[in-house]
Amino acid sequence: MPVEIVTQDDLLRFKQDLIKELLIEFKKITGYSNHGSKKWLRSKDLRAMLNISPNTLQKFRISGKLPCKKICGIWFYRYDDVISFFENNDQ
Repeated sequence: MPVEIVTQDDLLRFKQDLIKELLIEFKKITGYSNHGSKKWLRSKDLRAMLNISPNTLQKFRISGKLPCKKICGIWFYRYDDVISFFENNDQ
């Protein structure tokens, strides 16, 4: 059985491909091209779309990677900020 070695470059390429795919799926799910009427997402909606845990979203929020606003105890995320988050983390 041959052994394959995974390099850091392999992992980086995997990360970039994964982020691109997530961004494409996010745009499909949210209808980003015609989102005109819905510019903000609630935490629960964003978590459901991205299939991530509350902890993961909280980590993005606390680290400042994903800007948000808290209104009456509910966190809101702008569509454009979410798209930028994925595009900028593509490195």
